[in-house]
Amino acid sequence: MSDDTSVYFVVGLIPVSPGGPGFCTPAFRDDAGKKFFLQSMRHRRAIEAFTHVGDQISPSTFFSFRPNGEFRTGERPYTGFRFPDGSIIFEKRNIVHDLVISRIGELVDYPFIFFQVARLSRSPELIQYALGFTEIDEAVKNGWIKLKSSEPQFGWTYSNELTLRTMTSNGHSASAIARELGTSRNAVLSKIKRLRLKSRYDDRQQWLFDDFPTETDPSKWRISSPHVYSAAGVAIQRSGVYALPPTPPDASSFNKNQRSFLGPDDGNSED
Repeated sequence: MSDDTSVYFVVGLIPVSPGGPGFCTPAFRDDAGKKFFLQSMRHRRAIEAFTHVGDQISPSTFFSFRPNGEFRTGERPYTGFRFPDGSIIFEKRNIVHDLVISRIGELVDYPFIFFQVARLSRSPELIQYALGFTEIDEAVKNGWIKLKSSEPQFGWTYSNELTLRTMTSNGHSASAIARELGTSRNAVLSKIKRLRLKSRYDDRQQWLFDDFPTETDPSKWRISSPHVYSAAGVAIQRSGVYALPPTPPDASSFNKNQRSFLGPDDGNSED
């Protein structure tokens, strides 16, 4: 840590994106009025020193901003953020991050800024939403953005959704579509369900009823396979032979042991 005991003051912000919203780096002057200094951070947790970067900064990359407050080495680093509506927040880095994440919905028209904030949030849902932007999808495919192993690797862009619709209508399986898009089979099936697309799996489900018994009383069905499906009190089988139960034998032909096994008849047992 530097032994610098000087006091510094913010005189402006340097935006990452001069023409739009985004994070801004504060520029400082010292207590003698000398400009311009930037924070030198140690593991991004504390200001290790204020580094002099020159007496001038191009006006195209700098705008005046003078919040109240004195800044010293050893303190938590500060940063700023400019929103699309022109409002600016300036605070300690961790506070700014939390505030920006809470207002991420205002950044949907700026895909790369949205993606940057989504990464800060470490939210798989927000990152996957960001991957749905065509610009982000192309940047990932071209290797301009490297995704971490812990981050989602796929998002539903317009192009990916169009491929899904086309391949689904052509009868391709979910596995084949997943291989083409570079995602999982479950993700494809979930998207098909959300879009209410007709797929080959709908036809497979219809096959359950192809050999439906003609007997209208389900209690009289006999299914020759243990692979039985039940729904709404009706048992059906994916495939197999259906038949009515055989005609029961005449009870008068039973011997004594058989009648004893069946129990008393009309409340009267035989001797």
